[in-house]
Amino acid sequence: MKTEFDAFNNPTVDDFLKVLDTAAEIREFGEDATKILASEDAKGQFVDRALKIARSKGDNNTSREDIELALTKINERSYAFKEPKHDFSYYTSLAWVKRDAIRRKVLIPTATVAAGVLAVCLAVTGIAAGAKKVAEGKVETKIEQGYQTKEKLDIVIGNLMKNKGELQDASDFNAALNKATFLLENTNNFFVQYCPKGTANEAVTSNNYRQAESKFINANSLLDEANSNIERASGIIKTERALKATKENLEETIRQIHSERKAPSSMLAKAETEYTEGLSDIKTRNLTDAETHQYNLINIKDGIKILISLPKDIDREYNGAMKIAVEDNAIDLLKSIYRDAQMYIQADRASDLQTAYSRLKNIEEILNQDIVIRIVDEEGQNTGNIRDDSRKYIIVRAIDKNTGKIIPQDISNIENSGKIDRVDIWGEEVSDEVFERVKDDKRDDSVVNDNIFGKKERGYLSLNITFPGVTRKSQITKWEVVYSN
Repeated sequence: MKTEFDAFNNPTVDDFLKVLDTAAEIREFGEDATKILASEDAKGQFVDRALKIARSKGDNNTSREDIELALTKINERSYAFKEPKHDFSYYTSLAWVKRDAIRRKVLIPTATVAAGVLAVCLAVTGIAAGAKKVAEGKVETKIEQGYQTKEKLDIVIGNLMKNKGELQDASDFNAALNKATFLLENTNNFFVQYCPKGTANEAVTSNNYRQAESKFINANSLLDEANSNIERASGIIKTERALKATKENLEETIRQIHSERKAPSSMLAKAETEYTEGLSDIKTRNLTDAETHQYNLINIKDGIKILISLPKDIDREYNGAMKIAVEDNAIDLLKSIYRDAQMYIQADRASDLQTAYSRLKNIEEILNQDIVIRIVDEEGQNTGNIRDDSRKYIIVRAIDKNTGKIIPQDISNIENSGKIDRVDIWGEEVSDEVFERVKDDKRDDSVVNDNIFGKKERGYLSLNITFPGVTRKSQITKWEVVYSN
């Protein structure tokens, strides 16, 4: 078995490196040496770890018994002569004493061996010192950031105190800020010791940075708790301001409602109820319910305006559409919507009245249209489409007869549960015979000559399909190309 002293009698470069690496790792036990020798449990743990380190360095010869024997010798020598510390000086001196053996075994000049030992020792020392400096720097940064946080929280407390006069009852507010101030004051001693004037690079050193880091955990916890209390105080101010704003909005909205001379009495009664309940919630500082009453009151105000102004607009749209309507279905639909609108007026149903007005307006717009339904055959556009279930569609669009502009249409998409889509082009289902006829027409010169698929004349709502052999079935508004012609 090769011992440490055998390595120096017959050394190799590997011997130097292993000794230095192992020594650096075993050194961690230095502070607990007394405990290791005094306790059987600690001694056992040490032996396990030393054996593990030896194996990691490629030493498969050292046994558990060897290490236990070494510990016994160390214990005996603790009351006798103490061997010099195995530091840089020790290794360079030992290298000098054994220089002849080193020169013979390794076959390099003494100066080169000494330089190698020096370089390795400096590298180990430098790496350890560098790592320690990095750790120290991180601790300094954390402590300085904590100091800056404390400074900011002190400023926030001062600003919040300026708003104290806004509160009718400041007891909770004061309690939160007093607690925050107390917590911040409890961090003063820490920052005075480790971060005087906001700088930690001198107060935190390589000797105390671990202690400083440990103490900072408690200081940082105090900062977090102080911040929570400050946020609580800030929330009290925000709630007070929101309550004040909600009260002002309630009062302004009810004032506007009262100014409407033609406001229905039922709507006025609803408005008074929302206003009164909103004020009651403000007194009990129930902001959520107060804001709900404010929202409801605004809706009532808007509804009153609709009920006052929209009846005239509905009459105008209805009478204009009836003058245009030719188709019986269109006339019947207009009358039905108008009857519903009159019922909504009597029942003060402002939202439903708004919907009826929009429907009348849309119908009048459609009745005024004079369009032709034309098969699409432009370059880059599909003329036909075959679906996965073999249904065939011809692609069409609506064109204004007078202007030539494309007129979007509301089309029910059979492939999306009949959902209505407003589109510029869509597909009309056709038979195989019609599909092939259009396909052959386009194949001749890439143009569909017989391209009029239908029409919708002024005064009508329904599309009139005029293409020979077509009875209107289903429509599609979106598709991927399965087949196109």
